[in-house]
Amino acid sequence: RTCGSWAQRSPRARRPVESPGQITPPRNTRFSSTTLNVVAVPNLQHYRYAKVALEAGKHVIVEKPMACTAAQTEELAALARR
Repeated sequence: RTCGSWAQRSPRARRPVESPGQITPPRNTRFSSTTLNVVAVPNLQHYRYAKVALEAGKHVIVEKPMACTAAQTEELAALARR
């Protein structure tokens, strides 16, 4: 949903946003040269990207929301504590 006068005048603003689909970080991603990873992808992908980095033993900063469910959030927190 868009609001404001620009959105009302612009046909482009009224089109639905295209979904990027399932974005999956490759399991063979090499984190050897990084200490900190920033997760700045569509909200539905936060959990997936953060989990891969945490499993690789890296520090992670995730945009809000951290995950889509409380269970995913708790899982990421547990991984971060390891």
